[in-house]
Amino acid sequence: MSRLRLPLRVHTAWVLAALGAGSLIAVLSACAVGAVSISFADQFSILARWATGQSGGGEFDYIYLSIRLPRVMTAYLVGMSLACVGALFQSLLRNPLAEPYIVGVSPGASLGATVFLGMTASGGTAAVSGSGLGGMLAFAFVGGIVAVGAAYILASQGKFLSLADILL
Repeated sequence: MSRLRLPLRVHTAWVLAALGAGSLIAVLSACAVGAVSISFADQFSILARWATGQSGGGEFDYIYLSIRLPRVMTAYLVGMSLACVGALFQSLLRNPLAEPYIVGVSPGASLGATVFLGMTASGGTAAVSGSGLGGMLAFAFVGGIVAVGAAYILASQGKFLSLADILL
């Protein structure tokens, strides 16, 4: 059985340019849809006024710059980050079905968030109780890192570190 060969060699620069253009179209389309529709031309004029420092002061400017664009960009960046982390897990573990539950990132993050909630509920220090959601995110992040580190240390107790040891 012969392998399928692509007749056209696609350069990385063209792929990245197409992905960038598609991302820009997706962001602009997401910002255009809502209770008040904002056309692409209006979006470009709002962004141009914002970039030059002119105060538009219109309701479209407020809706676009204060509500829609921050939400869409946050969703875009979170999605991009999750995609990168997923690709990293799959490449490091050499498993196309790899997920954060395999190595213990998700349970470790849950434990960190639970520890934070327990500290704030039991009258923990003012620094912990006053930090709110940011403190919970920090504890969850540290919990995930500690869980992966513990899995790595436990797997490396033998003479060599194998992928199967980490997964098990």
